[in-house]
Amino acid sequence: MIQGRILLTRPENESVALAQELQTHGIQTFIAPMIEIAPEKAAIIEKAISQIKSDAPQPHAGLIFTSIHAVRAVADLWTDMAIPVYCVGSRTALTAKEHGFCNVHDANGNAVDLERIIPRAAQKYIYFSGKHISSPLAGTPHDRIVVYEACEKPHIPAYVQKAMESGTIAACAFFSARTAAIFMKAAEKQGCTSALKQIKALCISDSVIKYADKNKWQDVQHASAPNGDDLKRLVYETMI
Repeated sequence: MIQGRILLTRPENESVALAQELQTHGIQTFIAPMIEIAPEKAAIIEKAISQIKSDAPQPHAGLIFTSIHAVRAVADLWTDMAIPVYCVGSRTALTAKEHGFCNVHDANGNAVDLERIIPRAAQKYIYFSGKHISSPLAGTPHDRIVVYEACEKPHIPAYVQKAMESGTIAACAFFSARTAAIFMKAAEKQGCTSALKQIKALCISDSVIKYADKNKWQDVQHASAPNGDDLKRLVYETMI
């Protein structure tokens, strides 16, 4: 257990939801979102779906989601809720089920784990994603449709920077490599990287650590498995 608060860097809505969950366990938080989710317009997504379907020589074998934001952007526009759906992790899979998909498969890991559970088929899959992806699905034939953009917000609010420098913040959680990279860019720009020497960085996976620049932190740890649930487990183990 360590004394102090944890800094959450996810998009606003996700950080607020996680903060509420953590607070029920006595863990106090600060929030500094490093990205903002901008969904694509429904009409543009519908047009892209229609075009891909018409161009395909045969029906697609299933849908692929690597983000809850992609599920939310697509669910109300898709009619065949029995189509096989392959999700990178448990939160994405749960979100797909909550939005009516009834044949959902959960890789409970990263892009490599996801490709392991996707059956090899004669048909392509449809991959709904954000504009920026960290790990392309190179081994799975697919048609990709961008349904949202995670826009950078490389700024640490003044009150958060003050809490970092005073030692009030004891840990910082990174759920993606891009979030870690944006945070480090903001810290460099605002001249507060020296404060990181008294903060632990908690990362969703080992691959995220290089983006967090591990030498600048008091300590850097990664979740036992590359998914949100295991990172939250690491947060609890660290903070309680």
